[in-house]
Amino acid sequence: MRLSCCSLLAILIVLGHSCKNKVEDVDIPEISPEYFIDKTFVLSQFTEDISYIRLDSIFQIKKTPVIRRLGDKLLIYTEEEGCMMYDMQGNYMHHIAKRGGGPGEFRNGRRVKVDAVRRHIYINDFHKTIVKDYKGNLIREIKKREGKFNSTNMQVIHENNNIKLVFGGYLIDDHKWIITDSVGNIEYIEKQVSMSKEKFGRFFCEVSYNYDGKFHYWNELNDTIYCLEGKEYIAKYLFKKDKYRFTGENINVLKSGKKSKALMRMHAVYETDQYLILTYKMDFKFRLCIYDKSMRKFYNNDYSNNNRHYLYLLNDIDGGVPFLLSNYHVNNGNEYFAASIDAFSLKEHVNSKEFEKFDPRYPEKKKELKKLAESLEETDNPVIMLVKLKQ
Repeated sequence: MRLSCCSLLAILIVLGHSCKNKVEDVDIPEISPEYFIDKTFVLSQFTEDISYIRLDSIFQIKKTPVIRRLGDKLLIYTEEEGCMMYDMQGNYMHHIAKRGGGPGEFRNGRRVKVDAVRRHIYINDFHKTIVKDYKGNLIREIKKREGKFNSTNMQVIHENNNIKLVFGGYLIDDHKWIITDSVGNIEYIEKQVSMSKEKFGRFFCEVSYNYDGKFHYWNELNDTIYCLEGKEYIAKYLFKKDKYRFTGENINVLKSGKKSKALMRMHAVYETDQYLILTYKMDFKFRLCIYDKSMRKFYNNDYSNNNRHYLYLLNDIDGGVPFLLSNYHVNNGNEYFAASIDAFSLKEHVNSKEFEKFDPRYPEKKKELKKLAESLEETDNPVIMLVKLKQ
């Protein structure tokens, strides 16, 4: 059978268009609520076990801490008490850094990052970054240049066996990020279009995270989550430009004080070997979406313990309190999430009818959790919850 030139051309156009869409879909996943599949997330999908670590009360911890496992130790950071080291039984060992104005002390530390290879801890203050070893000895202080990289948004990355510090800019700054060496010498500045504080200041958010030793960055004026490799940034994920995406074009919706339930407002991003984890606000509710890299599908959490927050995983391991995916980190090649629960709330949950009736995957762990809760005083320090992700 002979085909006319026009027919052949039409077939080639269709085939070419199909191949192009397939390549784009495979290379860069596209994020949109349009693609989200509702699903109830349970803790056993991600881990086989949950560890509870009862912190002693030598120092009172009032606010939710930053938590990271470092070998057989536990790093705990709070703005009130500073950066502390505990053993895995929850016993206080020593301070890494305290609040104050002296050498090795911080005033407004907002980020704590770890170089596990060199066993260094970085505490990022407004005008300096403190570097300490695991014992709390001061290695150096990196003074920040005024107007350059005084951002509290910092990541520690590895590049060709060297440590680099990346300081993320704000949308009202003249840079997206600044890269320095381990002692603070500026190596590269990524410029961005300057924006007025009056127009954009408090309405936009930005996200940066460290995955696989690389800096990842996104803000609400971009439609792309970038991975920084050297001085190049590679597109990893795209936000579809649709009715759900917040852009500079609909800034007037927020500036007028109106609330738009249709807009997807991002809060945080985590990435693991198997998942991209997004927390966002939509329909006046806080929500959780998880992208399964192997399945290439987005799943939206439909579990809520209070009809407003959909950020938590149902704890089907032992029937304990719902688990919030936070404090992602890697320790000795294993991926972890960590969270905390105050003693009063844990005791209240274990004494509830819901806990009594719940049938967990591991009934013996439920008994252990009940025993732990009964041993607590309501005023005790928070209990750390640590989960190791499945390989």
